[in-house]
Amino acid sequence: MLVLGSFIFSGFEVPEKLPLPSRQKLAVHKNIGGKRTVDAMGPDSEDIKWSGRFRGPSAMARALQLKAMCDAGGMVELYWADYFAQVVISAFDPTFEKAFEVTYSITCTVVDDGSASIGGLVGDFAEQVGRRRVDGQQRARDEQLEDL
Repeated sequence: MLVLGSFIFSGFEVPEKLPLPSRQKLAVHKNIGGKRTVDAMGPDSEDIKWSGRFRGPSAMARALQLKAMCDAGGMVELYWADYFAQVVISAFDPTFEKAFEVTYSITCTVVDDGSASIGGLVGDFAEQVGRRRVDGQQRARDEQLEDL
């Protein structure tokens, strides 16, 4: 089942596939000698895009309902099987082909899919490890100064 906000897709409206691309936000530092330092900064969700078709006497009305949701620009919930995300409909492109048939493509920009909280935990952990490392380095320097 595919649900976007209050809109429930059914029949030919539901895509055969729904890509859920995922990327990692990286900062790549190119160092002297060709070495690289890569900082992973957490998930950076790609837009979710799919297409389908509305058929029957309500095809035009259903397409216009999604157009109105896109025009409103509000955040809505996207459910697909076990996947959940809060998204904004960033593009809706209907093509009116016949009186009772409208094909469409839709693009949703992910606001939150829950992965940011995992990234936050990883970031907190990395910060703690970094702080311990700095504290350890400071202690080592202090000990070296005492020996002088």
